Amino acid sequence: MRLQPGGSTRSLKNLLQEARMPPWERERLPLIYCANTLVAVPGLGVASGWQAGPEEAGWLITWRSLG
Repeated sequence: MRLQPGGSTRSLKNLLQEARMPPWERERLPLIYCANTLVAVPGLGVASGWQAGPEEAGWLITWRSLG
C-alpha cells in the first residue's frame, strides 16, 4: 500500500508495525477494498491514487472504536 504520492509501497504488516498498532487491534481492523485492491485502513490512511483531489468529491471515512 502506498499512502503518499511518489512514496514507497509498504506491506500492510509493515505499515501497522510502524504505526505501533498492537497486534490484538490489527486482528479486528476493518480493511476497505475496491475489488481486490486495498484502498483504506482506519488509523493509517487512504492509498495514494484513491485520495480525492482538492476539487474532487470524495468519501470521508470515520472509524470509531467501541472498546
